[in-house]
Amino acid sequence: MNQSEIQSLLPEVFLQTLNDEHKNEETILSILIDIMHFMHVETELQFKTIEDFFNPCRTPQEAFIEYLGYWTDLERLWHDDTKLGIHHLIQKECLQELILSASYLSQWRGTLQGLSQFLKIATGSNSITIRDGIDKHGKQQSFHFLVEISEKQKHQNRLIQRIIEQEKPVYVSYDIKFISD
Repeated sequence: MNQSEIQSLLPEVFLQTLNDEHKNEETILSILIDIMHFMHVETELQFKTIEDFFNPCRTPQEAFIEYLGYWTDLERLWHDDTKLGIHHLIQKECLQELILSASYLSQWRGTLQGLSQFLKIATGSNSITIRDGIDKHGKQQSFHFLVEISEKQKHQNRLIQRIIEQEKPVYVSYDIKFISD
């Protein structure tokens, strides 16, 4: 806010004091208005770029990405591992993409399509296949699915299991099979 904007917010009595006799003098009131202006300058600069904080790809603070993960209910992926930090489970770029996709993914929660998309984003791998009604031996099994994923993602087994447990319907069982490319 500049000085004239601040003045427009003052009560009429104060405005009369400013306008009447002290046009060219510095009064206590004019000094206070200058101080108020100075106090707002930095805050207004931050407000001009506030949307950057809420975009996980542009946030100026790395720690804010994890905070945005809490906002989008993704902390359930790492809440047991707070001592180790989230980046031992999930890469920064994958977490950013998950945050951006959180609204879309929540619409598909409990479906194979949503689970598949969630796993692809979280692991950074497109080589994920979910086969409904099949166990790890290829036999038919009701209320069961098989997740086939690249051998390269084996180090993310813990993350994959957490995602499946939290995204699948309760009554459905599953197997994970790592396949060579």
